[in-house]
Amino acid sequence: MSENASPRVAIAGIEGALGSLLRDVLADLNAELVALGQSHADLVFVEFARAPALEERVATAKAIAPEAEVVVLLPFGDEQHALEALLAGADATFALGSPLRAFRDMLTALLRKPKRAGAVGRA
Repeated sequence: MSENASPRVAIAGIEGALGSLLRDVLADLNAELVALGQSHADLVFVEFARAPALEERVATAKAIAPEAEVVVLLPFGDEQHALEALLAGADATFALGSPLRAFRDMLTALLRKPKRAGAVGRA
């Protein structure tokens, strides 16, 4: 992704109030929302679930968008949930209810990571 381009973000299966809130926050951060699998995504957000659903959600996101960073949204800042998400293959986690500044910092850090070998689309 170029320095001035808006990040392209997909939200995988996150509906209702959480999906609406996430869309609003991402719009405020000038992120471009894209449909998972229908367009290149820089980031994919997945909602936390207990195993084995978590592993399936992360694996599906990575299979559909291998170039994207997969972020699992946690219901709260629980270290065990974060560890489960990372062991399931997530690139990062974010605890809902954390300050917006922390969300912006996480997005910035993830979008500046070097491209994965074999991935296309991010520069």
